[in-house]
Amino acid sequence: MEKSLKTWKGKRAVLLTLGVLLAIVFISAVFYLVKSRIELESISFVAYEDPEMEANITEIGPSYYVLIAKKGRNFRLGIMNETMLAELISSVNLILAEAKEITSDEFNSSRINVTRSSLGSKEPKGVNLTVINDVRVDLQIFPNLTLIRLETTKKTLYYRSTSLNLSGYFEGLYKWSKNQTDKMMNLVWMKLRERGKAPFKYGVGSIKVNLTSDKPIQITMIWQGCPCSIRPPEIFQLSVEEITGG
Repeated sequence: MEKSLKTWKGKRAVLLTLGVLLAIVFISAVFYLVKSRIELESISFVAYEDPEMEANITEIGPSYYVLIAKKGRNFRLGIMNETMLAELISSVNLILAEAKEITSDEFNSSRINVTRSSLGSKEPKGVNLTVINDVRVDLQIFPNLTLIRLETTKKTLYYRSTSLNLSGYFEGLYKWSKNQTDKMMNLVWMKLRERGKAPFKYGVGSIKVNLTSDKPIQITMIWQGCPCSIRPPEIFQLSVEEITGG
């Protein structure tokens, strides 16, 4: 009886020790995951805005993304593949890897201070980039500072890092998309003629992505005459194949 009691106590001690070790391993793993950087592998939506350009990139199917960019009154549209988007993902991951975690108070005070200082200078006031995937990443990019907010389903984290200049990347996309925009406009002008309209009297009012349609790219053309209220907008739906083919 005494021997079996000792055996039980010995087993209990071993089990307790194993339990403590497992708890330490679990806590260490959780701590590592919390402290480790979130890395983007794919992107479903990107919104970008600087003083001269607005752009967004929307995933519309396997390996395809629609770029819609606007500079002043000029719209550009391009169909991107995953390879083209990899450069942006790589840049965002680089800045996330180098970022230092800060508190929400530090984030807000830094944002206020850098906004105030940029208002009175000739430097750019900064740009905004929002990336939406499993996590939402909001970046406010100033000349020498980038403030980052990561939102997951369970928590929000804040970081600061050195600046990341994305203007060149989106400017490059804007120039690249010229040929596909020309194809889009040719298609729209043909459809306007079919409707008995004079194409040169219309301009692009908006370009949107409708993911519920089999032709997800929606172009709204508006009458350029005066008064513009006498003719309603003309709306067209295009597929990826229509723009990339031919």
